[in-house]
Amino acid sequence: MKIITTLVGILIATSIYLHLQDSTIINLALNQVVFILALGLSITSASLYLVFFEYFIHHQKLVEFFSGLAVAFGAFVFPLLYFDVTFNAQDFLVLLFTIIFSVFLFFVLRLKITKISIAVALVFSVGFIFHSSGFFSDIPDNGLADNESEKYIFSALHDIKVDSFDLKESVVQDGGAIADVTGSNLILVTGRGEVLQYDLSGKAAVSFLFEIQFGLSNYKKSARSVNRWYRITDAFLDNNSSELFVTYTKWHEDRDCYTVNLDVYEFSRDTSTTKDSSEKLYESSPCIEHEVLNNETGGRILQTTESKLIFSVGSFKASERISLNEYRSSSYGKVMEYDRSTGKTRIFTVGHRNAQGLVRCEGNIYLTEHGPFGGDELNLLVEGRDYGWPESSFGTDYGKKVLTISGETGQHLKGQKPIYAWTPSIGISNAVCYQGQAFKNWEGDLLIASLNGLGSGFSIYRTRVFEGRAVSIERIEIGYKVRDLIELEDGRVLIWDGLNTISILSPATSEFASCSGCHSIRYRSHGVGPDLHGVVGAPIARHTDRYAYSDSLRNLSGTWTPERLHSFLKAPQEFAPGTTMSFDGIEDYEQRQKIIKYLEGVSSNR
Repeated sequence: MKIITTLVGILIATSIYLHLQDSTIINLALNQVVFILALGLSITSASLYLVFFEYFIHHQKLVEFFSGLAVAFGAFVFPLLYFDVTFNAQDFLVLLFTIIFSVFLFFVLRLKITKISIAVALVFSVGFIFHSSGFFSDIPDNGLADNESEKYIFSALHDIKVDSFDLKESVVQDGGAIADVTGSNLILVTGRGEVLQYDLSGKAAVSFLFEIQFGLSNYKKSARSVNRWYRITDAFLDNNSSELFVTYTKWHEDRDCYTVNLDVYEFSRDTSTTKDSSEKLYESSPCIEHEVLNNETGGRILQTTESKLIFSVGSFKASERISLNEYRSSSYGKVMEYDRSTGKTRIFTVGHRNAQGLVRCEGNIYLTEHGPFGGDELNLLVEGRDYGWPESSFGTDYGKKVLTISGETGQHLKGQKPIYAWTPSIGISNAVCYQGQAFKNWEGDLLIASLNGLGSGFSIYRTRVFEGRAVSIERIEIGYKVRDLIELEDGRVLIWDGLNTISILSPATSEFASCSGCHSIRYRSHGVGPDLHGVVGAPIARHTDRYAYSDSLRNLSGTWTPERLHSFLKAPQEFAPGTTMSFDGIEDYEQRQKIIKYLEGVSSNR
């Protein structure tokens, strides 16, 4: 029993850690393994004490001492190893729930039930670990994705159909970028450096082109503190020159310090001709020593002319490691311009913290960047300007009400102010300038992606800029973090979470067009007929307090199943004689099925 309890504690701890770190067993470094053992043993030791203390009553104080020591060790090691990365409310609740569940499991339930519960927890923990283990992450031989799903989002100017796919390739290192989409051909570069080719039509096999060598495996084996911020930060494919430009974090083992690098690879979609050797185009300076690598790396790339690129270099928390004068003369906190014809790099703008998005729109260049605690920014980028960081921001230091370095309290007194700042932060990411016709009412708007955020992430922010001001911002909630996004040739929008989920956003008007004259899909927004939001699976005549149904529908019991909806849409009067639904019905099965699928998507958002 003790052995099983110990094993469950360690496996639960492993499951928590893999979830929070978006990692796998094979990617864990030695210090992470030690941490998992510590957390697992802390849970286990507490359970052993509280479950079996009556058997050790003569040594209660000794057992209590070691149990308390182990619990404290696990509690303190966790934030030390983890708080250098984002720790959002969801992750905290997952951890809290798991610990409370383990306490209930081991300390409250009777012994017989405890054994059964432990066995169930053991199976689920092992299943989760193996599902995310990385041992089964070989490139599949066919298809784009498994677990296709769809849902609907209702925004101000367009209703949106979201088709999502779980990639068959197990992407376990957060980060990376959408390098290019040409037709149905998608090039993804994952955070750990795989260059992958997908056919969005699903007609061709997934292709592994090559792997970018940026020292990830050596970093995981040898660095003092290993975390997920060592990764590919962006990738841009120039189809005209067949060159793939990549930014990434670089660890220099001989000096135990870090830089941000820009490399270029010769590229071909033919796996037999792609070369995996690179040319280094830029390396930030000085090389910054960090005991724990941070995520303020920047690294976004934008082609501005045929011969020039600009790319962001994050602040890298360098101002905490070197003097302010040294920081200002360093590479950090800047947008750099690289001239491909001369091979020279120069400073384009300064005063940035962690720029995550660069986009051209209506003749302007816009930049998105993470603020500290609050103050995520949308900036209109003008060559030669200073945007204020590290002395100025609309945000403050974490845990404080002030920017310590300058004494500012969220006023952004120095440098060029952003055209908009979000407080609380949205976890801002990349952006695109929408120019397509699929969402014609969005033309010229910025679509700004967000990651976790502080309660307002997991979204796309449709931003309308007029005369240099963000005059209208609409949050379109996606439900998971959006690492990168791109407009497809047909005007649909493809988004990627940086891990295993790709979604395609398309207009959702055609299926519902024949119903929209009388019905709304917004909750309790009734027209001639009742709203149909969440109708699939809902009781028939559910809005009796707000809508006057006919007696024929009011007297029907049960719920709206797909089968019942088919019958009703085919012949309303036969299904419910006397209903006020005045049209003759839809004879075509496929047309009815499209409407019902649409309503099922609406119902999934209830």
